[in-house]
Amino acid sequence: MAPELLSSTEGAGVLDGRKLDVYAFAVVLNALFACNHPFRGMDSMAVIAGVALRGLRPKIAAGLPPSCVALLKMCWHEQPELRPNFPEVAVALKELHVVVQNVNSDAQARSAV
Repeated sequence: MAPELLSSTEGAGVLDGRKLDVYAFAVVLNALFACNHPFRGMDSMAVIAGVALRGLRPKIAAGLPPSCVALLKMCWHEQPELRPNFPEVAVALKELHVVVQNVNSDAQARSAV
């Protein structure tokens, strides 16, 4: 859950649901990359307090390209208005797909030699 949802004293009416969704999407995306629960082994109350009060974020999956790490961090920005919107996330994911394809092509070319 996004930190502003956990710590908001102004009510859900002033929160931007799209920015909440971008935050949650990045949590799920990182969990898929890591093949692991985002806060495995932590008590749920500790996670809530950590996210809401101390800026806790999931550990970023090992071995991700720098552009993917940057995207995750942008999506988890403390200030919701500084998080990307979904069209921007989609562009970043398309660019990441190209990077991964190039890495895979290079690796295949080296192994064929």
